[in-house]
Amino acid sequence: MIEITDLSQYLGPELDKKKAKLEKAKSKLLELEKKADIEENPRVTAVESVMQALVFLDSEHDVNMIVSDYCMPEMTGYDLLMEVKKSPRLVHLPVIIASSDNIPERIRKCFDGGAKDYILKPVKIADVPRILNYI
Repeated sequence: MIEITDLSQYLGPELDKKKAKLEKAKSKLLELEKKADIEENPRVTAVESVMQALVFLDSEHDVNMIVSDYCMPEMTGYDLLMEVKKSPRLVHLPVIIASSDNIPERIRKCFDGGAKDYILKPVKIADVPRILNYI
């Protein structure tokens, strides 16, 4: 079963609205988990922005992989990738960028920056084993 960690300390004043979005994301992830027949029980933590991701990653959480949307508020998934690759503690983490934009220059930039993969959205069930292979 996928668990979304309590992120109230990271989400600020719009917590209820964000919790609703996270619950919707959790439902979609559970559906993907069932369809993909995932044997392990991954814990998925969802955040709304690069800054929230960096705060979460900066705390001592056990993280095995980062899957980031490219287009996010304030900064991009590429910006998150660059921050992760600058951190000695996080540099080993595989980062996968997801985007609905199939822009070759953007894709190449992400791979050149150290992304393990660039997945086109919507993410398909067939993509799940490929994504999990990076753990």
